[in-house]
Amino acid sequence: MKRYALIGKSLPHTLSPKIYALLGLSYEAVELKEDELESFLKNCPYDGFNVTIPYKKAVMAYLDHIDPEAERIGAVNTVVVKGGRLYGYNTDIFGMERSIPKKAVEGKDAIILGSGGTSLTAERFLIKYGAKHIYKVSRSGPINYENIYNLCGAKVLINTTPVGMYPDIKRAPVDIKRLRGVEFVFDAVYNPIRTRLILDCMEMKIECSGGLDMLLNQAFKAAELYTGEPLKDDIKYNAALTLRKDFENIALIGMPSSGKSSLARELDKITGREIVDTDELVEKKAGLKIPEIFEKLGEEKFRDLEEEAVEEACSKKGVIISTGGGAVTREQNIKNLKGCGVVFLIKRDAAPNTSGRPLLTKDGAYERLKKERESLYQKARDFEVLNNDTLQGAAKRIWDLFLEHIKKQVKINLI
Repeated sequence: MKRYALIGKSLPHTLSPKIYALLGLSYEAVELKEDELESFLKNCPYDGFNVTIPYKKAVMAYLDHIDPEAERIGAVNTVVVKGGRLYGYNTDIFGMERSIPKKAVEGKDAIILGSGGTSLTAERFLIKYGAKHIYKVSRSGPINYENIYNLCGAKVLINTTPVGMYPDIKRAPVDIKRLRGVEFVFDAVYNPIRTRLILDCMEMKIECSGGLDMLLNQAFKAAELYTGEPLKDDIKYNAALTLRKDFENIALIGMPSSGKSSLARELDKITGREIVDTDELVEKKAGLKIPEIFEKLGEEKFRDLEEEAVEEACSKKGVIISTGGGAVTREQNIKNLKGCGVVFLIKRDAAPNTSGRPLLTKDGAYERLKKERESLYQKARDFEVLNNDTLQGAAKRIWDLFLEHIKKQVKINLI
């Protein structure tokens, strides 16, 4: 059986082996230090390989043939071995073409963040599809991350830097709110599935797209180059659907006694997914039960621990996250939950159980907190589910809505 690989300097969170396994190929990730690259290329044990940071330009010096498009771009991300000779291609351009609407680019000024191999692909894409003027931003260039906000008139922004990539999920490469007039943003980062930059765009109603579709489509093209055969549409669609489904979390938010923990257990029966309960993580971190944390350490310390717990939960993929009722009171928690999955607001009309809940012991406290938090729940949620009937019925509604959402995210305009 033929063997393929991804080479790069650091690959702890790469999705490539999973994608190519879904396409039926034997594939692995190979981390190479800079002084190991030449030896690997001269003694390549694979039938083909993909290339990622920081080697997309460096590999070109060792190739026997470079596709004209890759030559124009100045970066190679796919190499096919034929008769011991190395043939280089750039399939990132295909992925980008299917992630950015052409109408968003034509005749418009555009900004590229970054100076690596993917930035060269972005530049080629913008030229190919008629961008009016291209501003390239880097840390040491004439346009940098300090004076970028002096730019006026750019309608398109493409991020090719790793800023915002897991685990550095709290940062965005730029403050999109300060870039006046931007109408479309593409972020090549795919982990988390919605970066801080993408979430900021969504909040501002700016059309945007993350890097997962680009990753998938470039992989589909690379697989076709490896095998010499076109991939069937159903194979591409099912691979994209499976990857997105397994990558996205299901997050449950809502008031105490809405049934989040019980629904998580029912969802586990349906899906077999791991449950991550943030209240349990908080108790584990503190070595205390929640009422004791409030009594001994105070609410602010509890919220700090809760924020750490939500971030830890969101670092996982394909899990069910059950949150505490007040998790939405921290903006960072909302960002993390929305960045890593689909958020369900659980509502229930039954009288609340206030036992063991420090904030609900006083008369009228439940209704007061419910009123205070409602706008935050609405800001955080993707869907709202009533939990008034059976747990099984509510859990099935959540799973059905989740699957429907995932299917809508899988683009049909695949290669």
